[in-house]
Amino acid sequence: MTGNTTQAVIEAVDIMNGAAASTSTNILERFGRTIRSVIWFAVGCALSAVLFYFFGFWCLAVPVIVSGATVILEEK
Repeated sequence: MTGNTTQAVIEAVDIMNGAAASTSTNILERFGRTIRSVIWFAVGCALSAVLFYFFGFWCLAVPVIVSGATVILEEK
């Protein structure tokens, strides 16, 4: 996540500095992809905190169940 955050900041600075017109579309596309991953990571962290608050250590059962279901469904 450190790499994604760093890349998002670099691209944001390029956008604010007025990157060359020929590469600005490319920079905006990369920035959009990068910032989405940062946002989804933050959403996952917030959801994990809420689950931990309400269910305690048992909230760790959710990723285990999801991982197990993914493995079972991928084998078919």
